[in-house]
Amino acid sequence: IQKYSKFNPQFTQKFLKICLESNFFEFYLFQNNTTNQIDAVLGFYTINKIMTAPILGYNPSLSLTTGLYRRLVILLIKICTERKNILHSSSGVGKFKASRGGKRDLEFSAIYYQHLPLSQKIAWFILKNLLKPFEYCLTHYDF
Repeated sequence: IQKYSKFNPQFTQKFLKICLESNFFEFYLFQNNTTNQIDAVLGFYTINKIMTAPILGYNPSLSLTTGLYRRLVILLIKICTERKNILHSSSGVGKFKASRGGKRDLEFSAIYYQHLPLSQKIAWFILKNLLKPFEYCLTHYDF
């Protein structure tokens, strides 16, 4: 967590346990046959044929020649292709992905609230105006 933005999700053990028990996430582990230590983990979920993998991590103390990050991504793409899904891999961590040949795409969220009841419109309007001072930061900062 210290390596990346504080805005990244910080999953708790309780959350991961629920994901395992409910089968919401699919998890794949790379385990070292010699030490039985888990060297890497991939956790993803699929909704409406769109896959995203918020959990993709590996032991950074191991040599880069093990290619754990690359192997995790290849596994994710393989599973996605076999299932004929779309992979949403986010445009976050731009410098990290660029160093591995990734390309950056603009990513944003939009909320349409004009059709909602007045009480809900007011809540969204207030939130929109509370966030306005951060608009530049949120659109121009490489998290």
